Amino acid sequence: ILKREMKEYKQFWEDHGEGLQHWCRSAEPKKLAKLLQIPRAEIMDRVNNVYGIHSAFGVVLCTVVEQVVHFKDTKYPMDARGESETEFERVLKYDRRGGFTLKGFLNQDRTLNEEILNIWMKRMESLGGPKLLERGPSTSQKNHEDEENDDTGGVDEAHERDPEDTKPGPSFRVDRRVIRLVIARYWADQFKKKYLSEIESKKDCNQDE
Repeated sequence: ILKREMKEYKQFWEDHGEGLQHWCRSAEPKKLAKLLQIPRAEIMDRVNNVYGIHSAFGVVLCTVVEQVVHFKDTKYPMDARGESETEFERVLKYDRRGGFTLKGFLNQDRTLNEEILNIWMKRMESLGGPKLLERGPSTSQKNHEDEENDDTGGVDEAHERDPEDTKPGPSFRVDRRVIRLVIARYWADQFKKKYLSEIESKKDCNQDE
């Protein structure tokens, strides 16, 4: 289902990407900031009820959410691959009062931070693919062939080596990336819903005039 939904995000961006960006820059910054919040409990609710992940893997992801919450304390290098995902991970933060949000989305004077908005817009656009999660450099001819043949979006190989592999215990790098993907999709859904609602309201007002 994660891959199937990519088409919806791609189509939305093709139809409304430019309009959405104009809308964001004209909307009240405080209202936009509220759309970029998600408590940790909501993440697992979506994992269970939207994506239908239960059983043992659901328990693993619950633990991984906690890793993402305290990621800066792990001293691990960044998990992300690709510019849009990397920049998104860089500004993603957790606050006990509001859950996950984007660091610095509002300036000190409560105006919109254009740099952070651009990071979010690029991440939202990337939800439409071409990859579900971007791959790192190929480590074998097989991986190279897989990337060339995979046009529907792929995830990292579960056993691909990364800096964490030198540490004892399993690596949950891919799982943490999935959790951040769930967060990004939740926020994208909030933006889509709010934007389309306001566009529809304007249409109704114009018809009444």
